[in-house]
Amino acid sequence: MARRTSRRPPGSPAPPTPPRRRGPARGRRAAAARPAGPVATTTGTARVERDPDRPSAVTLYVNGVPSSYLDLDDPGMLAFEYMQQMAAVVDELHPGPVRALHLGAAGCSLPRWVEHTRPGSTQLGVDLDARLLELVRTWFDLPRSPRLRLRPDDARHAVEGLAAASYEGGGGVLCRGAGAPTILLESGATGF
Repeated sequence: MARRTSRRPPGSPAPPTPPRRRGPARGRRAAAARPAGPVATTTGTARVERDPDRPSAVTLYVNGVPSSYLDLDDPGMLAFEYMQQMAAVVDELHPGPVRALHLGAAGCSLPRWVEHTRPGSTQLGVDLDARLLELVRTWFDLPRSPRLRLRPDDARHAVEGLAAASYEGGGGVLCRGAGAPTILLESGATGF
């Protein structure tokens, strides 16, 4: 797992820059498809910003908030600490493929990591922003369906519609602005 570094000034909204790794230039090929500025989405805007310290890495900002950090050459890289913590939980599950549910999929950093570390896994990424899901599918190197299905939906509605015990692991960060929506707290969705 990557560790956090402190190359950013204190108080910066940008994610920490991870240590450099050398790898194939797979992610650079898709760079032309990523936008140079903000793009309208269903719930606001999305912006992709290249990491100046790591040419193969980008940060996805959703409505001005850093939402996902992806190293397009290294799907095993997780820069945000909360993602590393969720990955540690997945590491404690049985070996091999898993069925994972991602609520608040955004740029799909964690689904890329699951596919990288547990090939053959089946995953469902749910996000309220339908247009964002379309965009990240074209901007980033995401596993294709059926390995990763992306569904535009409200998290509570999506969880209520799933069969009991249909996923071995699940989680997500469902924030709009400063905190988690009440619907997440009331639904019991934190009990995965």
